[in-house]
Formats: sequence, C-alpha cells, structure tokens
Amino acid sequence: MRLQNRVNIPRIMTGVMLGIFSRIALNQLWSSVKLDKIQISIEAVQELNCPNCNIDDYCVLCEPTNVEPHTNKIPAAYKPKGMYEITRWLQFDEKHVYDIINEEPKISLNGHWMEEFRAVTQVALEYVNANEMLGQSWSLVKLHDGYLRRDTLRGTDYLLDIIAKPKHYNNSAQGVERMFRVHLVHPLQPIEQAEQVYIQKNIQAKLKIIIPSKITSPQILTSIENFAKSKPNKNVELILVLFVGRTKDEISKAQIKIQELEQTIKNQPDVTIHVYPVEGLFSYFNGLRHGLLKATESTDVVLAATIDSAFMEQIYYHCKANAIPQKRVYIPIAFGQFNPDIIVKGMPPGKPKDVNKRDHNKFTGYWMHDTFNVMCANQADLVKILTNLRSLGRRTGSSTEELGTQIYNAFLRADFEVISSVEPGLYKTYGVTCSKAELSEKSYKKCRHTKALGLGSKPALGILYINEVLQKKAKV
Repeated sequence: MRLQNRVNIPRIMTGVMLGIFSRIALNQLWSSVKLDKIQISIEAVQELNCPNCNIDDYCVLCEPTNVEPHTNKIPAAYKPKGMYEITRWLQFDEKHVYDIINEEPKISLNGHWMEEFRAVTQVALEYVNANEMLGQSWSLVKLHDGYLRRDTLRGTDYLLDIIAKPKHYNNSAQGVERMFRVHLVHPLQPIEQAEQVYIQKNIQAKLKIIIPSKITSPQILTSIENFAKSKPNKNVELILVLFVGRTKDEISKAQIKIQELEQTIKNQPDVTIHVYPVEGLFSYFNGLRHGLLKATESTDVVLAATIDSAFMEQIYYHCKANAIPQKRVYIPIAFGQFNPDIIVKGMPPGKPKDVNKRDHNKFTGYWMHDTFNVMCANQADLVKILTNLRSLGRRTGSSTEELGTQIYNAFLRADFEVISSVEPGLYKTYGVTCSKAELSEKSYKKCRHTKALGLGSKPALGILYINEVLQKKAKV
C-alpha cells in the first residue's frame, strides 16, 4: 500500500502505452508510405564536393540512386468539380497547426499532432538517406513547415519541407544545410515501398505581387508600409496598378498623387516597388491583366492580391514552393483582422490590453474561408486562365470577389492541382468599405456580411455590450 502511494502507477502505464502506440504509428507509416517527389533548394552545389556541376542542370554525382518503380496501388486523389468540393490542406510548422481547430485559428503542436508530424518527418529523412540525395547521407536539422490533407478515398497526403545537413560536416557548417521537399502519401490500404524518387530543380524565378487599386484609396500608403515591414528579398517586387479615372480633373489630381507616392517609395530604398497608372474606372480584372502583361515575365511567380492585404515573409516562400508551372496553384486563405479598437476594449478582464494584433487568436481575427481573391500561380498559367475569362472584364465593383472564385474553378477545370490552405503570412487589414453605388445588390450584401464578421470577436462584442448596458443603468 505504501508503494502504491509513492508511485503513480496509472501515469507510468499511460506513458508506456503512448510510447508503444507512437512506435507502431511510425512503423505503419514507414511500411505504407509512397514518396512522390523530393525537391531540393540548391544555391551552391560546389559546397557538396561536386565541382563540375551546373546549378541549372542535373549532375551525375548528385542524382539519387535509381529506384525501380512498383505497381502503384494508391487511389488517385479525389478530383473536385468546384471550389466547394476541395479537400482543404492544413498548414503547420514546428510550433503550431493553422486552421479553425477547437474554435481557435491556431493550436500548439502537441499531443497526437506532435507524434504524427515527428513520425512523418523521420520517414521523410529516411527516404532522403535511402536514395543518397546529392550523394550524401543527411542528418535532420529541423522541420521547416508543411501541409496535410486527409482524403477519404485516398488516405493522408503530406507535403513536408525539412532542413538537413550532411552527416560528415560539423555543427558549425551552416552554409551546407539544404531544404528538401518531400511528398508522402499514407494510403488507406498497404502498398509496396517507394515508387519514384527524383530531384526537382529549385525555382529561381522572381515573385511579383500585383495589387490593382483606385488612386483615391486611403490604403495605398499602408500597403507600401506593410510591404516594406515584411522585409522581402531582392527577388520579391510589389506592383501597384492604379486606376486614375477618366476625366481631365481626375487625371490631373492623380498625377499629383502619383508624385507623392513615388517620393514615399524613394524613402524605402531596401524594397522594389513599381507604380503603373491606368486611365479609366477601377476593374480588378483589367488591373490584374495590365500588371501581368506590363510588369511580369512568363517565368515569374505571381501573387495576385487586394489593396487591403498585408504580408509576412513566409508567404513569399510558400508562393514559390507551391506554384508549379502547368501543374499546381496556391490559393491562400487570409487571416482577417478585427477592428483594433474593439480588440482592445473587448479584451476579457485579466488579459493585457496591448495584445499583438498580428497574433492568430480568436480575439484578433478569423480565417476568411469564404474569400478567394488572393492567389499564387506561374505567370504564364495565370495569363492563360484570364484570357479564357475575358468576359469577366466588364466594369463591376464586385469583380474582385467574383474573379477570385472564377479563377479558382477555372484552374480546377484545367486539371491543375489546387492547394487551398490558411496562410499565416497573409492578413486582411480592417477597414472594409462597401459602396452601394459601385456594387451589385448581391455583392453589396456580401460586402456588408464580410464587414460585420470583421468587426470583432463574439467574446469582445459581448463584453462591449455588457459594459454598455451597465453604463446606461448607472446613468439612470
């Protein structure tokens, strides 16, 4: 009896069972996983004892060991007929899983999530080493981030980006770390081992962010400031396509505004920003086409966004990693920020008022799952899709929302793989404006609904309402 009082037997048994189940999960995943592709980011192949390699070509010494293909028994991924049938991908990193889970926009990576991703990361590293990628044996540095999708017919898909370093280098050799992208499929039935392994060359193309807007929009300066704060590298450029109006008076005023903007841009020497004025009334469709044709090349990756979008550095990486020419596009889901005043005034008692408004929690914002007006795609692919949708080029204030939905469906019809996932590096700033004169009745109602959702969280609005009632009673 005394021994039982001192030793917590249920806790010990629970720990033993968790360890056994985790090992079983790892073994099952290893025995039933299919490696679809491995992609590596190559900056200097010469550092890996491969002096004759050209970065743009494959090197005999760097190619993986050949793997004989086996019969593929994995069902094909479900092909949706429209955007509402998409199986959404979850986005995760070393610390969090991002989506609406347990009524939170992100949750800590612990419990079964941590066990699952640790097991998958180890399996990915085993495949990298089993095929001697770049002629090396690798040790894991860390999991960078990735995506997860559960298909009820196919199984579970993982897109992992892992950072590894050659085993024969010491811990201080930071320059030889490499990032591998591994696509794993854990099917619903047992299959043979790896079917195919190969290297996909890193995309060295530039990322062009195209934002069409009215010249009179008060959010232009904020957009420039947000872009500069995101600290983009030299391969990321912002393109502002500004509609200046039709009358001489509108155009004259717009010229003064553009001069002011150019001066503001000169005060941001560390970033690349271009301004393209366009005569006429605002049309998101025409603005996007103008930016694509005037300021981009076919090899560029394009991030099409709206003037109320704000970025963090990670979205630039995700766009380039997920947009594959003639194969895949990325439709990120933004985190809509609540009214900053309501965030502060509606914080529950005991919580700090100076909350980080870019944190992902239920008091600061929500994932905008029904808004698809931001997209990442190869320039040539997006130009082709927009050419097929030229009938949407009419001047309608609702074209921003409608065009996003139409492009989404057009990529599906063209047999593109669409990754739609919440994007921690994409925000929609508060301040939606709804003009009844510029919007159709349907779009105006949609805009009002979005504006209401972005007002504040339910707990915050409830606290404000209670405080308002108490104040009225105190006056009486």
